[in-house]
Amino acid sequence: MIHADVLVLGGGPAGATAALNLAPMRRVVLVERQTQSPGRIGEALPPAARRLLIDMGLIDEFIAQCHVPCYGNRSIWGRIAPAETEFLRDPDGHGWHLDRARFDAWLRHTAVARGAMLLMPARLLSIKRGADSWQVRVATPGGEQIVLAAFAIDAGGRAAPLARQIGAWRRASGRLVCGWLHGSACSMGRGSRLTAVEAVENGWWYTAPVPDDRRVLAFLTDADLPAARIAHNTACLVDSTVTAPEIRAILMESEFVPISGGLPPRTVRCWSLVVRQAGSPPAMPVSVSTRCQRKDCCTRSLADSLQPRWPTSASQVMTMQCPGTPG
Repeated sequence: MIHADVLVLGGGPAGATAALNLAPMRRVVLVERQTQSPGRIGEALPPAARRLLIDMGLIDEFIAQCHVPCYGNRSIWGRIAPAETEFLRDPDGHGWHLDRARFDAWLRHTAVARGAMLLMPARLLSIKRGADSWQVRVATPGGEQIVLAAFAIDAGGRAAPLARQIGAWRRASGRLVCGWLHGSACSMGRGSRLTAVEAVENGWWYTAPVPDDRRVLAFLTDADLPAARIAHNTACLVDSTVTAPEIRAILMESEFVPISGGLPPRTVRCWSLVVRQAGSPPAMPVSVSTRCQRKDCCTRSLADSLQPRWPTSASQVMTMQCPGTPG
């Protein structure tokens, strides 16, 4: 049996950040379902994230990971000419295009270095309320573990596994889906070191450089539109950028070549999702989250998940205090 002050379910940026900030002062158990992070589309941190990383004492280690600098955002959204937000004028400097798998693993490693216990791979089996703590059963390769914790934080993403165990429910809206793939690309030419989005009739395109001389290409549309079919075929996805001249030009000048390995593009659901609490306390929501649909979501939502305070606007965290536990 493991005794803890705080159980954090979910080892992504939100969960790992909560764990690494709490670990120096409390007994923290961090539970992550997967040993290897699934493929990520490739997100970015805005310049303001620098302040968060400094506050948490992480900036030097983060810079040493050599993520790709991001010098601005370019968008063609309801107009012909591109609009740009240049980070050269930002008092915090440039942002970063991330290798998400490396970034997530580093945050978990930092949490452990600061004193958190990491159970990975591990899966939540059940949670129930005791007199003065939550009793949580977790499946691990070494057998079932029981964790007793005064507080529990659900940072499990859209699945909200812990919150749903105690009766919370999810409300989805919209039918947005995304098809995306990575490709090799040189770091020169149009769109170099920029995030670019371009609206078209049935959705919008997104492209950005990611570490290791790669670039991500993505198309977002509603699942019930015929345009959603292009997200399932690599050649079709790349060829369809002909409807987005700016994105097409960026791909051509960077000499973009898809890295598919014979597999189709990854397709993910992106519609908004809100976790609602059922019943009355002791379940105490401190953050209600949605999957952001704004064109700057890849920078803003990830930065929000690093906020070392609650509530946050997009980290999909719910904290529960057991009755009888001092606040």
